[in-house]
Amino acid sequence: MGAEKIGVRVGKIINRYQVAKHFHLLITDNTFSYERNSDKIEAEAKLDGMYVIRTSVSESVLDDSKTVKTYKSLSQLEQAFRCYTTIDLNVRPIYHRASSSGASARVFMPVGLLRGMAYAGEISVAAI
Repeated sequence: MGAEKIGVRVGKIINRYQVAKHFHLLITDNTFSYERNSDKIEAEAKLDGMYVIRTSVSESVLDDSKTVKTYKSLSQLEQAFRCYTTIDLNVRPIYHRASSSGASARVFMPVGLLRGMAYAGEISVAAI
């Protein structure tokens, strides 16, 4: 079959399922073999059920617990945005095409509305 054809077929599978990092692959002109990469699999297993929140805000301003609390409070912000754009204001996306570039664009609610909601106490988000 040839190493190139085997490599293409194997590449389709490992790219589809994103598993290349978990295997050592050996492709020759006539054969294909693989071996599980136990170290990588164990390292990934340790992270199961965890998530990482990365921020550019310094730790003196926003410590670990405040970072997690702020991230989780985004659901309140999203819910308020949905409420104001659908029920209260009856706003829906408006699509248009720019004549020169052909790119489509949407009209969104300004962030100022959300800041005003936070100021009025309707939502509580540490930093909008």
